[in-house]
Amino acid sequence: MSELRKIPNVGKTTEKDLIAMGYTTIASLKGKKAEQLYKEECALRGEFIDRCQLYLYRAV
Repeated sequence: MSELRKIPNVGKTTEKDLIAMGYTTIASLKGKKAEQLYKEECALRGEFIDRCQLYLYRAV
């Protein structure tokens, strides 16, 4: 379990996706916009994902 799991609502799957996108620490997320993270995850998965993930990123 990485420090990313300390972020409220970040579970195993989101943690895995953030790491796959290159975000391995809380500091690495600093300054990132929710929309940017959402688009990166959609690109990572090769499809549009549920917009609820965008709302989770807004909370991050």
